[in-house]
Amino acid sequence: MSAGFKLSGLEEFKAAMARKSKTLQRELPRIVSEVVDEAHKTAVDKAPKGETGDLKGSIEKKVSGLDGEVATEIRYGRFVEFGTKSHGAAQPFIRPAQKVANGLLMKKVLETVRKK
Repeated sequence: MSAGFKLSGLEEFKAAMARKSKTLQRELPRIVSEVVDEAHKTAVDKAPKGETGDLKGSIEKKVSGLDGEVATEIRYGRFVEFGTKSHGAAQPFIRPAQKVANGLLMKKVLETVRKK
């Protein structure tokens, strides 16, 4: 062959990925819980206290298996998050929490996959 390449070792790679997949499946619920905890802390830290502190106190976290949520049911939460013409500039607290969650999730999944 004058030019080319050869791929080999894919069976070993496939076997290694199967092992990692089992580890990841076992660890994902713990990872999701840890990520939601950190995202919740970020949302509470970033939310403005306001006059009553109701917004900070209303931020909840929920984890069910591989699903997690950080949210507030307070009606004005979205107005604080995105701002309004009449009440002022946005004071994001959910979007920063989501950013933390996305980054931390990827970090923890990669750490788990890279473990021997």
